[in-house]
Amino acid sequence: MCKRANVAIYIEDRPLEGVSESIERGAAQLRPCDQISHYKMEAQGVVKTGLIVCGFEFEDRQPSELSELFDRAIKEIRGVAR
Repeated sequence: MCKRANVAIYIEDRPLEGVSESIERGAAQLRPCDQISHYKMEAQGVVKTGLIVCGFEFEDRQPSELSELFDRAIKEIRGVAR
């Protein structure tokens, strides 16, 4: 999702469901001080939207995209034998 090379954000599998549901409302918290939020900025007739995840900007991305990614991760994690 990110245009920056080698970006990695560690997310424990336990809070993924809650984060997936919360991000659809526009904001979520992964861990204390690690936020996910949707933004929209307008200046001189140009509109920019995207997500900010743990301080990284994901331009032109929507909460539904991240929520779907988390939902896929939840299914894959549950499918792996522990």
